[in-house]
Amino acid sequence: MRRRHFLSRTAGMAGAAALGLTGCGSGDAADRNVTLKVIAASYGRSVGSSIVDQWHTGIRAFEKKHPTITIDLELVPIGEIDKTLAERVRGGQPPDIAQSYVTTSHGRRTSRR
Repeated sequence: MRRRHFLSRTAGMAGAAALGLTGCGSGDAADRNVTLKVIAASYGRSVGSSIVDQWHTGIRAFEKKHPTITIDLELVPIGEIDKTLAERVRGGQPPDIAQSYVTTSHGRRTSRR
């Protein structure tokens, strides 16, 4: 049940981001193609392959409903997700949507104990 809740919230964030992107700029948004880059955690065998299948099923459904929006999903091992995200941001190539476990406070990273 928790995975469904997570995936539905993630899909909702993707939809909100897509709507925000399609509303930017000049011209008719329906005539433009948009690609959203998403980085999410891969849990390997600990959760099972069904979560990967759910990502792909959700993406296909979203892209069918929004044909001008493509979701570029990159799955990163759970232990490397925060490091990968930080490297992308530092390199000037942040994803549009990311699943991360970083907790921040006023721009500074805080540790969870």
